[in-house]
Amino acid sequence: MQIAAFFIGIFSPLMTFTVNAAISVPVFDITLYYDKTTFSLLESVLRLFTSGNRFLGAVIFVFSICFPLIKTILLIACWRIESKTTIQNILRRLETIGKWSMLDVYVVSVILCITKLSGMNRYVDVSIHWGLYLFVISVFLSMFASGYTQKVFKTNR
Repeated sequence: MQIAAFFIGIFSPLMTFTVNAAISVPVFDITLYYDKTTFSLLESVLRLFTSGNRFLGAVIFVFSICFPLIKTILLIACWRIESKTTIQNILRRLETIGKWSMLDVYVVSVILCITKLSGMNRYVDVSIHWGLYLFVISVFLSMFASGYTQKVFKTNR
């Protein structure tokens, strides 16, 4: 279920920015005009790369797409592998990755806050779509699965 929510979440529309007037946003080095743009997480990463914001695109790609995928693969591996030593190594890696698991939700929250609080709310309307909810659900399911897996395997040492 977490895997399905994750993949549907990254490919589905997260939010729509509707710009009602021509404005310039110097923080992001962009100028917006009368426009309505809907994008998914994957589309936003691609747009950041193509617009020259490679560092921000890489950060969002790594923490919002790569880390959750790696975490899911490691969780599946814990349940498939029989070697207790390997499982303990995987659990240590999961703990490290788990510390960064909410960064992706934080990034989306920061984008929304910047838009709403920077005075742009007179010109920009942000609509949240179901892809964002699925993505957040996948993050929480991943956290639950990780915690459950660690609890089960640490008590069965």
